[in-house]
Amino acid sequence: VLARLIEGHKVNDNIIDCYGMSKRWKYVLQNYMRENNIPPKDIAKEMIKNGVSVQEITIRGWLDEDSHTVGPRKQDSIEQIALLVEDEEMLENANLYFEACGTIRRIRREILGWIGEAIIDKLSGRTPIPGTVNADIYDRIDSVAQILRLETISFVNRSIPMNLTNRPLSL
Repeated sequence: VLARLIEGHKVNDNIIDCYGMSKRWKYVLQNYMRENNIPPKDIAKEMIKNGVSVQEITIRGWLDEDSHTVGPRKQDSIEQIALLVEDEEMLENANLYFEACGTIRRIRREILGWIGEAIIDKLSGRTPIPGTVNADIYDRIDSVAQILRLETISFVNRSIPMNLTNRPLSL
């Protein structure tokens, strides 16, 4: 949804810039790792050596496209990425990259709220005002969402992996 809003120029230039920065840090890190054949474990070791508290699993999470990670939760992580990849512009503007990631995170939470509203409106038979973001989401609900109804709720006494959150389980 956010990418469509940006492509359609339905958001202001600041959000477009923030979106670009929230993508750029990941792109330069992935590119650096690929070009130098460096695994996430070594990136984590290097960042830890420089005083940043990070784990290999965190690096993997940052790079996993399915995780939809916007950016590191700490500015010093962005600074370390910039140092590792030798990106002077990112290092000098680490605070702006960090703030941009926060802005995009906030917008994505808003979009999730809009999606929830559109689903409720669709199920309730209400239609949004034409030409709004809600109307665009509403019109696409049938093609991008699958409505499931709970048959039963079963309580389990075991750990469930996080990637199964909000997904049906077969017991």
